[in-house]
Amino acid sequence: MKKIIPVILILLTSISAYSASIAVVPYRIDPPLENLTGKDYSRLLSLAMLLMKDTDVISPEEVEIAMQQTGVKPENPVSGEDLHAIGLKCRADYVLIGTIGKTKGVYRFKNVLFSVRENSVLSRSSNTGENLYSVLHREIKDTFVNFKDKKTGSSTGSADVAFITDMSYSVSAEWDDIRQAIASFSSSLISRYGLDTRIYIIPFSDKRSYESVTVHENSISGLRKRLNSLRPSGNSSIKSLTSMLNYSLSSIKWRRDASKQIIIINNSGLNGIFLAEKYSSAAKRRGIRIHTVSGGRVSSDYSDAERLAGLTGGTNSSISYHQRVHDQNGKKHEIYLQRGRVFHSMTGYNSWRAGVLSSKSSNPKYVIPPSSLDEIYQDKISTWPEKMVKIFSEGTGIQVMEKNPVQSNIEEIFDSMRENLFRSAGEKFYGKALISDGRLSMWVKIRDARLMNRFAEYAGRGYYLKCGFNVRKSSSEAYGVELIPVTADITSDYITDFVKTTLTDIVKNSNYYISKGIGTPPLWFAEIKVDNIESYEPKRDVRD
Repeated sequence: MKKIIPVILILLTSISAYSASIAVVPYRIDPPLENLTGKDYSRLLSLAMLLMKDTDVISPEEVEIAMQQTGVKPENPVSGEDLHAIGLKCRADYVLIGTIGKTKGVYRFKNVLFSVRENSVLSRSSNTGENLYSVLHREIKDTFVNFKDKKTGSSTGSADVAFITDMSYSVSAEWDDIRQAIASFSSSLISRYGLDTRIYIIPFSDKRSYESVTVHENSISGLRKRLNSLRPSGNSSIKSLTSMLNYSLSSIKWRRDASKQIIIINNSGLNGIFLAEKYSSAAKRRGIRIHTVSGGRVSSDYSDAERLAGLTGGTNSSISYHQRVHDQNGKKHEIYLQRGRVFHSMTGYNSWRAGVLSSKSSNPKYVIPPSSLDEIYQDKISTWPEKMVKIFSEGTGIQVMEKNPVQSNIEEIFDSMRENLFRSAGEKFYGKALISDGRLSMWVKIRDARLMNRFAEYAGRGYYLKCGFNVRKSSSEAYGVELIPVTADITSDYITDFVKTTLTDIVKNSNYYISKGIGTPPLWFAEIKVDNIESYEPKRDVRD
């Protein structure tokens, strides 16, 4: 949820024209949290903005000094005059202040973005997140939608991606999550990977025609505007899907040198004749891979449309859902759904975002449910995500008194797809380094020239360097994980215990560090020694 002061909209849209500076004031904690202080949260928010947005973030230490000098305390009432004074002391263009709390396991923020120059409130935002890291990401997306994303990748190249998305009534309950996932996926191709990107939005239902198709070239604001304007309507069918699939294969001007991908998002039962071989043959002639993402209303049956992925070298993904409820005795129950199958447990299944069901083959009929979950069988109610509570009560006889919102893993599906499709596009490594934390050593590849120079400064000297890493699964690496050094320039006042770890802990708990943390992909900081480096750059002969 976001409320923007209308008079200031023009100013907000022009923010990205220059590098603005932002000061984050320690948040009020309401209700109090055992392990999180307002100072912790403001530092985490400052770090997240530093990593994710192309803007200058005032040092948390400098903000705290300004607050001491102005006598402002977050636990007391804070006026516009107070924020103006803090901004002037910090020489900041904007000041962010707010409240963070946790109710029934869900984090909730409310904030105010204040313009020092205009001496007025620009916007007020509020929203929720299931954990500390997700609420941070949500706050930045909601509050700083007009700030440019930081370009952190070194990739070059181009990408043409067509989203053929179900726009029938079947996606009504999930459209907000779907459009956010599409926007995040597309934004990362431009800002993180540096790709010259064309995104095609191709909605299908019996209420849609070719006139509904739009293309967005390196324009996230235009893409978001288009996605926000779409409203689910009508019914979907094989005919409506094949019509738009034909259009994408024959009428889109696919660029010869681009990475070409079609992503079909379906949340309806599609029955009828579908010639998968015909469409896959046309796609392969053009070098196009087709991927499918199936929503919560798609059953376990393996559709002909899903065969396209296997025939073109693409991927099939099914969205998993989770909902926490409480019975009349106050006990909590965890409910999960994927491919029309509903499961229940008394304790949380932490890996559900990677998929509740593990595939034994490309056919989603042949899957393995986790042994810790009990399957709920019933035939009276359609297995839709919005009916999970009803299915649970009918199948178990347990009366539900309270329920949390339904969560899905669609953003994780798109993150994984993006990493697998584009992470190696144009990637260049400047060398590698042997690093250690005193207990464990490993080699890491370095793809940033300035970071390579920093590692060279510390090589063999025995001093510790605070470095931020992304973590990836990699079967080719000695410990099954790959660490990618991202930054060694962030000062300690931005880095709290919530983003610190060790190489040893990363290896032991790689699934956690891959899925949680600040940034996309998550960034974690560890203190390391650089034992040795090897440069991939040839030495220059001074005589040449």
